[in-house]
Amino acid sequence: MATIEQVQLLLADLGGLVGISSLALNEKGQCTLVVDERIEIGLSFNDGDDTMVMASVVGQMPPEPATDRYAMLLDANFFWRGTGGATLGVERDSGTIVLVEPVALSGLQIGRLEARLGGFVKAAREWTDRLAAPAAEPGASDETFKAGDIILRG
Repeated sequence: MATIEQVQLLLADLGGLVGISSLALNEKGQCTLVVDERIEIGLSFNDGDDTMVMASVVGQMPPEPATDRYAMLLDANFFWRGTGGATLGVERDSGTIVLVEPVALSGLQIGRLEARLGGFVKAAREWTDRLAAPAAEPGASDETFKAGDIILRG
């Protein structure tokens, strides 16, 4: 199992690669990265776990009816084809849509962490933009996801 000290060292190395000299978890085992001044990526770790979690709020559910949006999120989660390996979820009470990805720490090297974070940032950016865009006209085609298309996208 990873220790908080090991994770702090890993994050310090990551910070060196991405130009954040003080990248570290706070006393609650959390830190936040802000990308493009609009995408917040939360990193969290519980001492003794072997997983760090990346999370980002990417949007809000619309007022009723939300059936189309739920279908879009479920489609993206299907074999992670629209999330690059992360999972989209909805916090029911607030309607907040969150992208989440666990990162196993056992044997994790800094280059792999940097790549995982980069992929997560890309997915968070794409979903934030997609969910902020006006709803498509009924019957409009969605070129991103096609029936039967089970390809992981990154």
